[in-house]
Amino acid sequence: MSHYEISSSIDGSTFKTKGTVAAKGNNFATQYSFKDVDFNKSGTRYYRLKMVSNDASFSYSTIKTIKFSEIEIGLINISPNPAVNTINITVNAETDENITLAITNMNGQKIRQRNIMLNKGINTISEDIQNLLKAGYIVSIKNIQTGKVTRKSFQKL
Repeated sequence: MSHYEISSSIDGSTFKTKGTVAAKGNNFATQYSFKDVDFNKSGTRYYRLKMVSNDASFSYSTIKTIKFSEIEIGLINISPNPAVNTINITVNAETDENITLAITNMNGQKIRQRNIMLNKGINTISEDIQNLLKAGYIVSIKNIQTGKVTRKSFQKL
């Protein structure tokens, strides 16, 4: 076996390749993993493998389904992570809402804070981190009206 191509579909018939994993080339039972990093997955997704041999012949696996729940409200992702210059913070707002974005170090010291108005749905906030020291940090998003806080960590290189 040469490699595996991982594909997904929202309708069960039109598949898009999400990524490739090289085969380990042994005759033992081997575990592989792949993470579908697409945001906003909800409802049912269909997945299949394209198993490609060394001679370029291939076959498909059976189709497997995964049901995703609704997208979490609040902070859902920080990328890239680890990061050098800038992070992109993805937030799902339940309504148009004011939030407080804070970055703290691992000792709980607030490094910076600002208020931001989000639109209902998925919002991406870019944050310059060039002046931060190389370390781990926590981003907190607090809904000013409800007080709900969500947190994610990231690593500054």
